[in-house]
Amino acid sequence: AADDIAALDDFAVATGTASDVYVWYQAWAGEPAFDAARATAAIQRGAVPVLTWEPWSPGGGVEQPSYSLAHIAAGSLDNYIVTVARQIRSWDGTLGLRFMHELNAPYYPWGAGVNNNSPADAVAAWRHVREVFRREGASNVLWIWSANIHAEGTAAYAPLYPGDDWVDWVGLDG
Repeated sequence: AADDIAALDDFAVATGTASDVYVWYQAWAGEPAFDAARATAAIQRGAVPVLTWEPWSPGGGVEQPSYSLAHIAAGSLDNYIVTVARQIRSWDGTLGLRFMHELNAPYYPWGAGVNNNSPADAVAAWRHVREVFRREGASNVLWIWSANIHAEGTAAYAPLYPGDDWVDWVGLDG
C-alpha cells in the first residue's frame, strides 16, 4: 500500500519489475468516495487496483456506533454505499475491493468484539454491502476478504467468513 501511485514507478525502477497489485485505503468518511483516477493509474502501470474500503472516521477510535456492523447491515449507510457502487460501476476497469480488512482484530470499528459487533453482524454487513453492489450493477468488483493472522485479541476466522458465494479472493495480513 502506498499513498502515492508514483511509489509503483519507484518500485519498478528499483527492482526492475512492476508491481502486480496496488493497494490504497479509503475511509467511508473520506472524499472522494471512489478515486477513479488512482484506480486508472494503477491499471496503466499494469497493476490490479485494490481499494481497502474502511467503514469508519479515522482517528475516532473503535467505538463509532454509526459504523457498527449491525448499522451497516440494517441499511443505515446505504446512500453512501449506493454512491460508491455507482461510481465503480461507471468506471472502466476491474477493482479489487478489500472491504472490512482485518475484521477479526479489535483495531477498527468494524472489528468483531468491539463497537457491539458480533461475527453474525460481520457476515450480515458483508452480504448486505455486496448485495447493494449487485442491485446497482457494479459487477466489476473482486471482493477480497482479508483477516489478520498476527493480531492480538482476534476473533476466530470461520464465523466471520461470509461464504464462498460472497467472496472472490481471500487474503491474510500479518
